[in-house]
Amino acid sequence: VLINERLVREDIYTSLHIEEYTHEARDTKLGPEEITREIPGVGDDALRDLTMDGIVRKGAEVRAGDILVGKVTPKGET
Repeated sequence: VLINERLVREDIYTSLHIEEYTHEARDTKLGPEEITREIPGVGDDALRDLTMDGIVRKGAEVRAGDILVGKVTPKGET
């Protein structure tokens, strides 16, 4: 297969895959879930593409395993 170098440089052969997901914060027995960027025990690198609202930013390049929505669920006393 031969491909013109200019076509590659100008992203003519670039593909884009878009999927739409919905996610809701629910009320649990211990209180409501919260959609947030502040997730305990998760490093800044894993949260780099989340907005302050806890949703992945528009245009972010994501891969398998990336966090798309930051959500915390209330835990009981331990």
